[in-house]
Amino acid sequence: MKHLKTWITQLALQRGVSETAIRTELGIACGVNRHTIWLIAHQGKSCSATLASAISAATGGEVSIQELLYPNGLPEGAAMCPRTDGSDDLPSAA
Repeated sequence: MKHLKTWITQLALQRGVSETAIRTELGIACGVNRHTIWLIAHQGKSCSATLASAISAATGGEVSIQELLYPNGLPEGAAMCPRTDGSDDLPSAA
C-alpha cells in the first residue's frame, strides 16, 4: 500500500500536472477541499472512517483505509478484523 502523499506525487508525475491539481481532484471526489487532503497527506491529520473510505475508493484501493486511519501503524496487539482463519480482509460493500 502507498502513503497518500506518494500516491499524489506519482499520479501528478504520470499525468504531467501539479500535485495541487491532484489534491483538488481527489478532494472533489471525496467531498472535501484540497487543503484537507494536503493536511492528511503531509501532516498525518486524522480523518473520519467515512473520509478514509472515500479516499481509498478514489485511489482505487492503492491507499488503504488502515493507512489513513493509522498512518503510524496499529497499536501493538491490535488487529483490524481478526478471523479464525488468519484472514483480515473485510468483505466489499458491493
